[in-house]
Amino acid sequence: MITIRLETPDQRHLLDPDSIIADLTERLPGTRVTVEDFHTQRRKVIRDFAAAEAAAGRPWIIKDRVEADIDRNERRLGPARNISIPLNDQGDEIEGLVSASRVHLKIKVPTDFETVRTIADYLNSLALGQLSVQDDEDPENQRRLRTFNARQHMLLDGGIDFDDLLLPPRLREAMEWLCKAGVRISAGIKQGALNFHLCILDMDETDHLWESMRELNPLANLSIQNAPLTKRGLATLAGIPRLQDLHLRNTTTPGSAFQYLTSFPQLTKLWIDEMELDDTALAAMGELHGLRYLRFRDTPLSDAGFRQLAYLQNLTTLNLHCVPVNEGLHELAALEQLTFLGLSAMPQVTGEILAIVGQLFRLEGLALEVATLRDQDLAHLRGFKQLWQMSLRHTGEDSPPRVTAAGIRAFADLPELKQLTLIEVPVDAAGIQELGRLTQLRYLGLNLPGVPTEQFEELKAQLPECHVSWVKPEKQV
Repeated sequence: MITIRLETPDQRHLLDPDSIIADLTERLPGTRVTVEDFHTQRRKVIRDFAAAEAAAGRPWIIKDRVEADIDRNERRLGPARNISIPLNDQGDEIEGLVSASRVHLKIKVPTDFETVRTIADYLNSLALGQLSVQDDEDPENQRRLRTFNARQHMLLDGGIDFDDLLLPPRLREAMEWLCKAGVRISAGIKQGALNFHLCILDMDETDHLWESMRELNPLANLSIQNAPLTKRGLATLAGIPRLQDLHLRNTTTPGSAFQYLTSFPQLTKLWIDEMELDDTALAAMGELHGLRYLRFRDTPLSDAGFRQLAYLQNLTTLNLHCVPVNEGLHELAALEQLTFLGLSAMPQVTGEILAIVGQLFRLEGLALEVATLRDQDLAHLRGFKQLWQMSLRHTGEDSPPRVTAAGIRAFADLPELKQLTLIEVPVDAAGIQELGRLTQLRYLGLNLPGVPTEQFEELKAQLPECHVSWVKPEKQV
């Protein structure tokens, strides 16, 4: 069986299911939607089954748990539809799901290579996630299909078969030894060059790995999760010429070891998740002047340490999730090159902070998941003249709501805003009317519990040039 799968980073709702289905229909005539609302269909199947079991005197005790799983899946996938694509005159079809964060297609019968190429090339052209094309039953076909994965900007496991690589003996020996030691290795082609991606996962000790890793000059991506990275380890790896992306998660690393990060000349992306960092580590990160992407997730930072990041004058993307920085957030104004900023699970983000963020005149994308924002706070967004993408999630469940039509009205003063996503924002009828005035939008994604379907339909009619996508309420209000 061949599977074609496109995944957006972190399950973000970046895809437009209607547009994708329309494009596939144009390329492969006969494509049709078989289930308009995947999540509602699943709920119906579960409830019908539970009702039948109850009628037979066999109460289905896990019904609530299964429905909770469906709810979580709906939040992760966003709007989703089942589709079918005809393969031949015998009635064979490609079946699959298209959602706001994932495309997953299955081909259960032998098919021609060009059909797979057509779909893969189209999904690759979207440049919105990782594409995987696999054949679980035919190894020879799998080797051929891997070429689709290897052409991507992002590297994937199996992008290139290692048997096909012409490697120097020392490099091949090091790679094979690391694989035997439990290190996950993948390879791919990026801009004509061979790149390795290594993942060290769930290890109690790692110092035995570093000397072999020194042999991997093509190493471009390194991920270390639930494993230690010692000072000796970073010192041994220092100077690897092509390391671009470093991801550390739940990794015990002394602050003094981070000084060696400056020895990676091509390092542009740094991900730090669930770690304890002292100010020494932050001071070292402040010296990474080539850094363009930085993420901290569930990582406690001091205000003094965070201020060291103000020296990252080439930083274009900053993501902060559950980072307990307060006064240090004032340093955001110094990051003049930022084009994307994400602030989530940070109740300390107030109107004062948004006013500081408003000084980032290059900002093009903003993601806020903050339960403390109010109408008057959102008024500070009016300074974003280049902002074209924004998401706002969970502004609190207070009564009266913190965000009303007055807060939504601030979006009208964002002339370049093309994509807007609102999730769990208690918007009332007046707020929906304000959304209808945002004629500059081309995509509007909504997950607003309690809003009647009729209002969504009216909103869609008000914005004929905008694709309006929403999670439909299970029952009309």
